[in-house]
Amino acid sequence: MPVDYVYSPACVYQLFVFQEAPTTAETQNRTSDSGSADVNERMIEKICKLQRQLARRTEKIEFLDEHVKQLSVELQKKSR
Repeated sequence: MPVDYVYSPACVYQLFVFQEAPTTAETQNRTSDSGSADVNERMIEKICKLQRQLARRTEKIEFLDEHVKQLSVELQKKSR
């Protein structure tokens, strides 16, 4: 089962969550917003990276589970 790492729904959701409209206090302090925007961007990148890692690990676990099942069936056939 291939996984689309570029447009993961969770990544897209995180983009919308972290990029909400600024409040009035935030619009007054635009200089500090650029710093928080960088932090938000790095957080989003980190979240997406972790989601890609999780997807790869989940895929590997699914593959290994299937492989174990196949080997168990073969072993049972040989032991009969």
